[in-house]
Amino acid sequence: MQNDLKNSLAFSLALDESTDLQDNPQLVVFIRYISSDVTVKEDMLDLVALKETTLCVDIKNALDRTLTNSDVPTNKLVNVATDGTPVMVGKT
Repeated sequence: MQNDLKNSLAFSLALDESTDLQDNPQLVVFIRYISSDVTVKEDMLDLVALKETTLCVDIKNALDRTLTNSDVPTNKLVNVATDGTPVMVGKT
């Protein structure tokens, strides 16, 4: 995935926040890009256990850590899709 992502012109992210069976908040991050063999690929980049809250700052910090730890070239990010809840777009 890393080589395909580095060679890709652009990528997009999809984020969704949910809770597990114990009611703990989690954030799933999917990445979509065009691979070197010119096929659209979508991979789960990370599943992040959030702390006690799911405020917009918590989600942003979790996403920042995921992108840094995964060595994702953020200058190629062209779109972020969310489920549209206010907290996912920075509103509380």
